[in-house]
Amino acid sequence: MYDWDRKDDAGKARALHVKEALASIQWEDHEPAFVQPRGERLLVCDFFKITRWWVAPGEVREVVPDAGSFRYLFVADGKVKEEASGEEWAKGAARLITADHGSVLLQGVEDSTVVQVEFS
Repeated sequence: MYDWDRKDDAGKARALHVKEALASIQWEDHEPAFVQPRGERLLVCDFFKITRWWVAPGEVREVVPDAGSFRYLFVADGKVKEEASGEEWAKGAARLITADHGSVLLQGVEDSTVVQVEFS
């Protein structure tokens, strides 16, 4: 525990209440769960950016289109399912998501890698 070397009204270092602080922690409280990053930005330039996601079975990813441009999605590995249509996209499948398209929900069918290209 650390209090950034703050001083009390008399200018003296404040006492740390470590025992009390540890007693106040609810060690079994795991809500809300921590969100783990499951992707990475691979490239950004003036014209587009490329992002790679890892999607686990049952995990859902939402693609929110940009009204000013379109997106290209490519399944590099595994298989995902588009929730609206129920269509499964296997390794090698690719789709263009137009600027006027609604959100796309993709659910992992198996461990998958999806690459997204967002155009500027």
